[in-house]
Amino acid sequence: MVTRRSILKAGLSIPVLTMAAGVTTAHSEAKTHEVVIENFEFSPDSLDVKPGDKVVFINNDVVPHTATEKDGAWDSGDLSSGDKWEYTVEGTGTINYYCVHHPVMLGSLTSK
Repeated sequence: MVTRRSILKAGLSIPVLTMAAGVTTAHSEAKTHEVVIENFEFSPDSLDVKPGDKVVFINNDVVPHTATEKDGAWDSGDLSSGDKWEYTVEGTGTINYYCVHHPVMLGSLTSK
């Protein structure tokens, strides 16, 4: 009977199957985007994203703001100066959001 030990004694190598380096999953291709809140604006105010991407909202203003999806599906809660909040994109389509304290502050994510 041929065993691993007998093969090694004979000086033969055993092939090892490995995963190709180029193989990726949907999550490994995900990107992280930043939306800076400053001067009562979301910057950028629109982003093209993909499902699985992360969007980090960073408040660099001196007053609290929120990033709130128009229909209420998600809400960052109050972000004080220097606070960050992360949202992971699910699905496709356009997501509109605003600041509940300053409704003229608008932004959108377009997921394809």
